[in-house]
Amino acid sequence: MDTGEQDRRRLLFGESLSPKLRGLVAEHFPGSAEVRECRLIGQGDGTVWDYARARVYTTISKDSDFRQRGLLYGPATTLTTAEKSSSARPVSQAES
Repeated sequence: MDTGEQDRRRLLFGESLSPKLRGLVAEHFPGSAEVRECRLIGQGDGTVWDYARARVYTTISKDSDFRQRGLLYGPATTLTTAEKSSSARPVSQAES
């Protein structure tokens, strides 16, 4: 992805992710949002998916259902975090 494309990409962070993430990437992905601020807390995956696709967001989620949805419905605009492992560290530890 070239720099211009990255600058236009907006991310939609899932409700199970830290609200701090948006601030960490705000400079590189302006216009990004969180499910919380879009009033999508507790909504089904289909509702969040439709919201993101209609507004051209790339969803960021721990939920593997989003990955599977992308496989079923075509090219995904979803990035899922790596599956949990014993080596996984919270963002706050990774920052130091």
